[in-house]
Amino acid sequence: MCVRKRKIKFFYVFLAMLCALCWDASPAAAQKKNISNAEKVIVAYHRLSGKTPDFERWTKTTLGKQDQAVNVTPEEFEQERLRLQYGFGTYDPPNEIFRIKTKVLSRVVQSNGKSYLATHFPYEKAMNAPYFPYRSDYIDIAVVINKLADYLVLELKDESAEKAALLLPDNGQDYVMSMEIHYRPSDAEKDPVILDGRTQHLLLGEIAYLGIHKPVIEGSGNASPIWEYFAPWHLNKNEQDLLDILNNNSASDATARNTPKNSWGSNP
Repeated sequence: MCVRKRKIKFFYVFLAMLCALCWDASPAAAQKKNISNAEKVIVAYHRLSGKTPDFERWTKTTLGKQDQAVNVTPEEFEQERLRLQYGFGTYDPPNEIFRIKTKVLSRVVQSNGKSYLATHFPYEKAMNAPYFPYRSDYIDIAVVINKLADYLVLELKDESAEKAALLLPDNGQDYVMSMEIHYRPSDAEKDPVILDGRTQHLLLGEIAYLGIHKPVIEGSGNASPIWEYFAPWHLNKNEQDLLDILNNNSASDATARNTPKNSWGSNP
């Protein structure tokens, strides 16, 4: 098994090196070399499921979204294909963290002298967690966050209880909140499934960070976290933000913003 994994890893490294050697050294090509976070999700699915992308078809779909697609030259097509292959070959699964932000409804409830933050996703039954779709012309991926439902009822203690009392003063009333999830892709199903009438490919994610925030009121500064969780193996939020900047994953590609099934939000 270890020998097989080494061979697979060597293949990806070799593929990346080959693409780099073939790459046009012009500034325009260098600027486009990195794949986007949405494309990284596609790469993560293929790497974890053991499937190889159809680079020919994937390239056609990415060029189809560009203004210059009508007059794509063979050289431009090859550059785009190499960009995707390079991203596939250099993707590092253990170190890739993706982000999701979505709206949820939360309320403070009292039980046996304790305070709890009860959260649910709009249009979902209580204690049900949705999947998060990544749509593209090449493939539809449904991200399922492992154990997400475990964080829908949280006991509030100390600082979290004080924040909840201040920011969510009316017990039993639903408040529109923001849930931020940072996840690391951990597994993928090779065979597609039908979800909501669409053929989708399942990508499982492990929670690195989860925070429930009171949305920002214009002019009031940053969102106020009511409750946060950091996985023991993960960097804290500030460290991850810094790492994203150093890895050139900031700006528009830094955050994957997805809408959970039958919920609120905006697609990436």
